[in-house]
Amino acid sequence: MKKQTEVIRGFTGAALLFVLLLVPLLALAETDRITVEDPSTGVIKYKVTSDGNVTATSYTGDGAALTNVAHWKGSWSNVTAYAKDDCVYYGGGSYIALAASTNAVPSSTPASWAVMAAQGPVGAAGAAGSTGPQGLTGATGAQGPAGSPDTQAQILTKLATRTDGAIFALQQGLTEPSTVNKLSIRDYLGNDRFFITANGFLNLNGTTAEIHNRVNYDTPAVRPVFVAERSRGTQSVPTVVQLNDKLGSFAFSGYDGSGYQTGGLFEAFVDGTVTSGSVPTRFSIVTGTGSSNRFERLVVKNTGEIGIGTNAPTQLLDVNSNGIRIRTSMTPASSTAACNQGDMAWDASYVYVCVATNSWKRSGLAAW
Repeated sequence: MKKQTEVIRGFTGAALLFVLLLVPLLALAETDRITVEDPSTGVIKYKVTSDGNVTATSYTGDGAALTNVAHWKGSWSNVTAYAKDDCVYYGGGSYIALAASTNAVPSSTPASWAVMAAQGPVGAAGAAGSTGPQGLTGATGAQGPAGSPDTQAQILTKLATRTDGAIFALQQGLTEPSTVNKLSIRDYLGNDRFFITANGFLNLNGTTAEIHNRVNYDTPAVRPVFVAERSRGTQSVPTVVQLNDKLGSFAFSGYDGSGYQTGGLFEAFVDGTVTSGSVPTRFSIVTGTGSSNRFERLVVKNTGEIGIGTNAPTQLLDVNSNGIRIRTSMTPASSTAACNQGDMAWDASYVYVCVATNSWKRSGLAAW
């Protein structure tokens, strides 16, 4: 590598300072790059080496104390205190400090920095290189397990085989809606007749007028049971239900041409204070024309009172109405005719009340 050296001589009697940055193609050792001498005497005042150091009998060091001389500081840092004439690399370009600063971004602080060399535009993409040689073929992987040779009937038979610890699980996908069918029984046309959705809904979809949902037992002491369980909290950590919590519902809906309207409900509610071993429960029958127009018509309290038109009956039968109708007349054969205390009857002339077993009394009726 040919050594490159610039000698700068003054023409007035004072030393002329001039910086010439020459980047060598390959720097194997520190060499002189700038030499400054007194033109009147020929005495070398100082030299600037390829590493930026200044050496001479009159001045030595890294040049940091020289004024009006560029000092290369490498890539800009927001924690470095820069002095005037310091030079940095930032954002693809180089900048020279106009004044001392710290954390002054070169590209957006013109009072502190000036552009020395701006980054040029991105050049056009070069031509695609030729395709490299074909790589070596990798080793053959291990043979996978053999697939099942079973028919559909054989697979179902295996599923039906009793096995301790076996679980048949169909899990909802991460992006799958909760209403998607995860287990379905279909008819020969492909219509879902029995299916369970990912959110736990059990759907029975019949097609005939016949009652198609049945539970049969052939053991005399066993009866079909429908169980609705309710708690507060979570399924894994249940907590105690409270007054008026709904324990379960049967809903009855009809299609009106645009959607299903639920006009009838048979429901169960918590009907008192819950204690260990005791959950007071009442039944309610609700009727109407739809969800916005239906009312509680009949209530059976946990203590046995029946309310018609009221949900707070105070007698075993409490009717919130201005009339009760006994449609068919009946005349006891005599005052000692068979009856139970509290029986009532009427005919065109009398109202009869059974006041004791087989003991009737009557009151005459008259027009007014």
